Amino acid sequence: MVKAIENSPLAQQTATKFVDLMDDKADNYPEELKFIDKGYQLPITFINGKASFSGKVDEAKLIEYIEQAGKA
Repeated sequence: MVKAIENSPLAQQTATKFVDLMDDKADNYPEELKFIDKGYQLPITFINGKASFSGKVDEAKLIEYIEQAGKA
């Protein structure tokens, strides 16, 4: 998913970060961990701080969603 964004026209306009919420450093992400407790399926994709996708994400849909979010 990160590679799809890096290889798109959005690469210069976005910052991407992968966080493994199942690893020991997950305590640094208490708000994000709440989504697992609520039953969200991994991976959880956050855009502008909002949980936007849960589970497998179609990369084309993700890029389209980010493009639309940038127009708002």
